[in-house]
Amino acid sequence: MVAGLLNDHPDHIINIGSDSEDKILKTGVIYGANAAGKSNLIKALKFAKDFVVSRPKADERIGVIPFFLDLRSDKEPSEFEIEFECKSGTYIYRFELDSQEVHSEHLAAIRDEGESTVYFRRIDDNGNPGVQLNPSLAVNERDRRILDSTINTIRPNELFLSKIVDNNIDYLKDVYDWFSVTLQIVLPDSPITSSYLTDLEFEQNVQELINLFDVGIDGIELKDFTAPPSTDQIATFRSLFGNKSQDVTLFMPEDAMVMFLPSGKEARPAHLMSKHFIRSEGLRVNFPLTQESDGTRRLIELSLALMGLLTSNKDQVLVIDELDLRLHPHMTKNILEIFLANSVEKRSQLIATTHEAGLLDLELLRRDEIWFIEKDKDGASTVYSLEEFVPSYNTDIATGYLQGRFGAIPIVPSYNILDWAN
Repeated sequence: MVAGLLNDHPDHIINIGSDSEDKILKTGVIYGANAAGKSNLIKALKFAKDFVVSRPKADERIGVIPFFLDLRSDKEPSEFEIEFECKSGTYIYRFELDSQEVHSEHLAAIRDEGESTVYFRRIDDNGNPGVQLNPSLAVNERDRRILDSTINTIRPNELFLSKIVDNNIDYLKDVYDWFSVTLQIVLPDSPITSSYLTDLEFEQNVQELINLFDVGIDGIELKDFTAPPSTDQIATFRSLFGNKSQDVTLFMPEDAMVMFLPSGKEARPAHLMSKHFIRSEGLRVNFPLTQESDGTRRLIELSLALMGLLTSNKDQVLVIDELDLRLHPHMTKNILEIFLANSVEKRSQLIATTHEAGLLDLELLRRDEIWFIEKDKDGASTVYSLEEFVPSYNTDIATGYLQGRFGAIPIVPSYNILDWAN
């Protein structure tokens, strides 16, 4: 998401520092053939988020999946590294782990003079874990004692970052909150979170977005359950958000409901209903979302995600796998246009995988906002940017992509070679 040297679409740039080169992009779209690795890229990011936010139990194995198509990688630890910007600055966070333990963990702050280690954790040659803290950490005596205790009691299958935040040390809470709050990942058919203020504002904001797509819905409405939430509903909610109170909205498409957890209150579930009018009778009827088309349901899901992206007063990074899932090409493009038009003064980012070639338009996106992912002969995926090809501005990017000019498309043999089908 680091911006290149292009001058087009300057409103797609977020300045993150005083240096003119400290610029990142608002948008990234990723193309590739089926099974090229697009979803794995998003799932790897989600694994990193979940592992930071949800500490495993003492005897629980770590759910990391290694690269199985290399006999060495199959047995070696997997490494994750993310560079991000939060309220307290820019950081690089790395951790290395296998299914049983964290082998190393390193948090570094990026300063004008370079990287400055905040802490470094590793297992030494004798198998003993250890954490080295930067001696200049500005923590009080209480926090110092807790840090020392945490170092001595951290389990092999958990992250130091997660444990110190759970132990109520606020020094690195901004770093933790980037994973738990700022980074939002939407997989196909997964729950979606969205900040909200009141039920009425929630309904009005989603309705305004839905009206832009003209899908025949006259409104939406939240209807409280008459019965308290079930044990399963609460368990699902807690598994996603833990026990921390925060303002979130959870959309559960499999049973068409919205669940809220306002700060300091218990979960309150509500049905999300679509409103329709019988014009000839002047009557209104409410439909559960299960009665709406798959495309309409998808639009409502993405509207919830966009609402959080555009109304939050905090920076947010929204990552969507299969942005075009169940949507008409025009609607997919409209979603991207809505984000770009309404986020000019915001520091939020939208990253998505897609097959929709209609987004390959230099009037819509910069060259450095368009990415491709492709597998090599060994089954490993590589991600590269359209900017590497330097197409001219009169180039039809969509046609060039579909013709294979940029790679990352399926190589399909002729369909008439099936002897057994004759």
